[in-house]
Amino acid sequence: MLDLLKRVAGKREARPLTRARLSFTRFRKLLENTRAALNLVEDGSEKLSGDYIFDNHYVAALADAVKEQAGRMVYDAVVLAPEGGQDLWEARDEFAAAIPKGPFSDPAGVREPEYAFLAEVVRWMSEGESSIPGIMAKIYDHVIPKLAPEEFLALAENAGRGGIALIDLWPKAAADPAKPAAPSPVRSRPLSLMLMEGGGGAAREALEASWLALTEPESLDLRGRGLPAGIVAAATLGGSMDTDFIFVFVPHGAVSADLFPPGFHRQKTGLGVMGWIYDAAHKDLEAALAHLGKRVLPT
Repeated sequence: MLDLLKRVAGKREARPLTRARLSFTRFRKLLENTRAALNLVEDGSEKLSGDYIFDNHYVAALADAVKEQAGRMVYDAVVLAPEGGQDLWEARDEFAAAIPKGPFSDPAGVREPEYAFLAEVVRWMSEGESSIPGIMAKIYDHVIPKLAPEEFLALAENAGRGGIALIDLWPKAAADPAKPAAPSPVRSRPLSLMLMEGGGGAAREALEASWLALTEPESLDLRGRGLPAGIVAAATLGGSMDTDFIFVFVPHGAVSADLFPPGFHRQKTGLGVMGWIYDAAHKDLEAALAHLGKRVLPT
């Protein structure tokens, strides 16, 4: 990661805003590759349970794609948090080594061999510790504690004097220094939706900053600092079902069990619970963000 930062900054350490952008972008890439892996698992499971026509070539190609996607997730995680990354690569290698090769046959003789092959692949990629969910748990337990919101806190204009320390990753041109500074508007739609149900401005200003928000107009990374410790939320809300999503990681004991909105998939990890929703209607994502804001932002 350090080498990457040096190249970006012309063989010098990257500026804080550049590091914040890199952290935001790489975490987004990890979430994107995780979604792609889950889509592959879902596709295989759906074909196994329905009346679909496919052959052994589809099954073998699916298994190879899942194996490659696991590698991409691990790569993203190790770029974000290099220390300890060898354990993730070993988990990925163990997963890849167990890939079913086929051919298989149905012991009952009821279904075609390709269905028996797919059943083994679905079991391999979705069940047990050495599976896509198992690798996901290891990856996010590795990455979440090292997102380090304190590293970027100095970039926030309201650091230390509000419930949310806000960083606009692509700020507009600097204002005229001769003019009085005006409060910066929240230009992130996901954060605006969360604040609608969160605490009011006066209440937030009375609290020590407990969140770091990395923002773009359609995207948000919200990282907990202090209390509630360790909660991480990420969202994109641009109007496309192919790219819009919400992801939340909640450490054990951080908040009540009703934090996750309806429709969220959930998975336990060693450090907590992660939840996500995608392929959902725009209004459902908006409602989910409002739900999250009401439960985790200052009141």
